[in-house]
Amino acid sequence: MVLEGVETEHQALTALYPDVDFVQGFFFARPISTPRVATDLKSRL
Repeated sequence: MVLEGVETEHQALTALYPDVDFVQGFFFARPISTPRVATDLKSRL
């Protein structure tokens, strides 16, 4: 199961439930533009 829209620590703690496989949301990272993604990935090579 994917837990989407996580914005708080309390919500993130629900990821500890056994049926949650992935978590995403603003609590972990803010959205970034496509060019920024490309730049960030290239800098890691």
